[in-house]
Amino acid sequence: MRFCIEILLFGLVVPEFGCGPSCGSGTVDHNGSCVASYDEIVCAAGTTLANGSCVASYDKVVCAAGTTLANGSCVASYDEIVCAPGTTLANGNCTPDFAAVCGAGTLESSGRCLPLYVLSCGPGTLQVENRCEPDSSANPNITCGTGAVLRDGVCVGLSTQAIAMPFASGASVLVTQSANGYDSHHGYEQYAVDFGVPLGTDIAAARGGRVLASRSDSTVGCATDTCVGDANYIVIDHGDGTFGQYWHLQQNGVKVALGDSVCRGQLIGKSGNTGFSTGPHLHFAIVDVWQQTLPLFFDEAKDNGGALYAGSSFTSANVTPASCGEAHAYSDCATDTFLTRGVLMDAGVPCAVATPGSTYIITGTSLSSLPFVQLARYRTSSSDWEFDCASVGAGGHYSVTVSWPTPAYASYGMMMLSAAEPEASAAGCKPPEGWWLSPKVYLR
Repeated sequence: MRFCIEILLFGLVVPEFGCGPSCGSGTVDHNGSCVASYDEIVCAAGTTLANGSCVASYDKVVCAAGTTLANGSCVASYDEIVCAPGTTLANGNCTPDFAAVCGAGTLESSGRCLPLYVLSCGPGTLQVENRCEPDSSANPNITCGTGAVLRDGVCVGLSTQAIAMPFASGASVLVTQSANGYDSHHGYEQYAVDFGVPLGTDIAAARGGRVLASRSDSTVGCATDTCVGDANYIVIDHGDGTFGQYWHLQQNGVKVALGDSVCRGQLIGKSGNTGFSTGPHLHFAIVDVWQQTLPLFFDEAKDNGGALYAGSSFTSANVTPASCGEAHAYSDCATDTFLTRGVLMDAGVPCAVATPGSTYIITGTSLSSLPFVQLARYRTSSSDWEFDCASVGAGGHYSVTVSWPTPAYASYGMMMLSAAEPEASAAGCKPPEGWWLSPKVYLR
């Protein structure tokens, strides 16, 4: 109990100084009233006393993983963000990582996976230059014809040709007409490419092979088709049923001889302006035995699908391989050369070069129910065809003799095999339909 004494002051009765109410815990007497005692306020965890109030204590804020304390708030901590595979951290965000992980057979380029055109030959095949050919030792019971490769037990024909530009390494060359060009690259010339180059530019072999044909004596060239037969040229047999053609060379611009083996990157000629030509250039193509141009994949243009296009210049990377020096063989016909005529051949039939006056036998299988196989040969001396008929035996087997007598067959001949039906004529048989093109066999 507390006692207070009132005193008289200036006629008023007031309590004695120091006397006041009895205040509870956490409060204090202030001018006769109980108020909070700041010194005794106890703030909860994570807060602190400020001006008599409990407020957040920034020093005690604990932020979750991946965040950090900034101005009293928890914000993302960029250093702790973990991006998923294939993405990377940039400005606090996970963005695609363009250093892509490309699958087998592809190559990363500028964030894209592009086909890797370094050959990897499958089981049963061997790499020969830039193509896969059957390995006869691994597959003794399966033999694919020239121009075909073994894939999963099936012979599949080659198509797109992987090559280098037909110029010395380092040469920058303008493409003036590309594949499917309006001026002249259509029909059987669809996949040819024209390069605008000065007269006398060095021409290099785009692929290795053997010189099959050439001309070097012409001085004639003009911008109309009246000069179409006046071009100087080189044709190289690659040994697989494909042939590189180099046209419009200058007079005496052929630097190889018939029958020479040449390697990729080797100097073979000088560019010119002969034949049907609107200006100095090289017309280049690779054709099959039917003289149809084949799609080309240029090594120098890997980043754009192997294509060269008009109006742009490209730099040749054509170099001679270290292993150059082996002899190249002329092409034999693929066993399925005459497949669309209903006839298969056994391997080993010449499809590029034969000896004048030579005779050999073609054997094979007829796929047709017709009773004959007809052999047709074009005689250059008389500009006509002669025909022979062979009967089809058990299992579709046939055998027909081919001869190239002189002088009826001079520098070359052409041939065709077809399933045939009986005909009451000197030939004795005829195919159900005619044909448009035939393989050309040079005689030398």
